[in-house]
Amino acid sequence: MMRIRIYFFVCFHLLSVYAHSQNDTLKYQTVLSYLDTNKASQNIIRAVFKDFIKKKQPIKFRISPWVKFMLISRFKDKIQPADYLLTETQVNDYNQYLRDYNFDTFISEFLKSKDKVTNNRLFLSFSKPLNNYLIVEICSRDPGTGWCDYATYMGILFRFDTIGHIETFITKQGVAN
Repeated sequence: MMRIRIYFFVCFHLLSVYAHSQNDTLKYQTVLSYLDTNKASQNIIRAVFKDFIKKKQPIKFRISPWVKFMLISRFKDKIQPADYLLTETQVNDYNQYLRDYNFDTFISEFLKSKDKVTNNRLFLSFSKPLNNYLIVEICSRDPGTGWCDYATYMGILFRFDTIGHIETFITKQGVAN
């Protein structure tokens, strides 16, 4: 009887881990589709990276397979923390957010399989989905596993509804030195 309980416990745990990874993959795919089809996001990207995108050409990215930790604090002046299932402290205090959400950089096999563009100058990096949001970064230089340094960048914060559709997105752009 104890073996059966242990077996079911292990199976349930493995299924929940599998479902969680599938959920992350679905959010990555949703964001990629959104960036490919949403005119508002495309217009903002074109405006920020006008020197890197040819007119009348579709926007294409080199997709980094590295999923890395990204800070939400760059968006703090544009969001209501409760909308992202966060506290004011988590948004405003770098150390608190780091304690609550930091993770080690890892390779996503899904994102690795999506990097088909080899001659593009725009690089797209993903964070891990947290709560109901996901942060991505577009950079005019390959950031590798680190930050987007010495380049034009744009961070995009996507918020998902309860069924996984993108509810809204917020951008923050600049030049990193």
